[in-house]
Amino acid sequence: MHDELDAFLSAGLNGSPVDEAIAPLLEANDRLSPLSHAEPSPHFARDLEARLLAHADQLAGASSERTELFTSQAIRDLPGLRSIPRSQRRRHLTFTAREGSREIRRGLTAVAAVLVLSVGFFVLITGSRPGSPLYGFFHQNTPTSTVTTATARAHALLRQASQALDSLDQVLAQHGGDRAYLNTLAALRSALGSAATQIAALPAGADQTSLMIQLRALQAQARHDLRAALPQLSWPARIDTTLALGELGDTVPAISHAVLTRVNNRMWQVTITGVNFASGAILLVADQPSGTVTRLSATKMVARIATGLNQTPSLIVGVGNPDDTAARATATLAPPDE
Repeated sequence: MHDELDAFLSAGLNGSPVDEAIAPLLEANDRLSPLSHAEPSPHFARDLEARLLAHADQLAGASSERTELFTSQAIRDLPGLRSIPRSQRRRHLTFTAREGSREIRRGLTAVAAVLVLSVGFFVLITGSRPGSPLYGFFHQNTPTSTVTTATARAHALLRQASQALDSLDQVLAQHGGDRAYLNTLAALRSALGSAATQIAALPAGADQTSLMIQLRALQAQARHDLRAALPQLSWPARIDTTLALGELGDTVPAISHAVLTRVNNRMWQVTITGVNFASGAILLVADQPSGTVTRLSATKMVARIATGLNQTPSLIVGVGNPDDTAARATATLAPPDE
């Protein structure tokens, strides 16, 4: 971890872009850097020297006159001092005082550095967010890791989808009408789609497998409930329900192309192409049964409608299967030569 932090600090000091989560650490470094070259003021050095000499006077029992310090028996008996010539003893004590000031200065600097760095690391640990480079260093073994968060979100989306299905079943049981049904159906489709996307994005493993099993069970229940609801729905609601069933993997009709051709002043022909048209399917015009089917296969319906459309450029048409699934599309006027 130290190597990664050094790399981030070096990048920040060189002006390279860095994650905002390490900004407090860089700020702490900026504040501490000047201390590496700090020197005590002359006043501080003189004051420290005077205090050390005064302390030496107390130890020696000498008088307040500093010259008597060097004749004190206590000072003469200090370890190593007797081997120093008398003329150099004051210089030795002065040098010792200055060395002491340097040691104290280094100690104070070290304490300040440790304090500031500790605060900086605390800010980084508590303030780093998922997705930031330092988040993984400090939170890689915590339950709020990115993978765990994604798994928890998948569980939440599954619960939302299950609740949406319960709400849809309740609306159907209470015959709440098309508007309430379609709003609840839209919420169910959104929740199921979000849950499927979230689970598919999880890393392969036990969590994803378990969630996938739960999702498939919920999708199967939704297909069952939607199929059971079809007979009591209006054709517009059946069309939206068919789209939902298709999203869940059910086999349902779908239209790819629809064309209107004038037969005579009172008759138009509608040609619809697509997939999964069932035997017995009917033509829908403006989401209501209409016209007469003249030809039908699994991929094509041809029907005629008597209408005063004149030169109407388009018409909403559809196919309604006997199982109450349905699809719609906009039919456009065929070119004159078609």
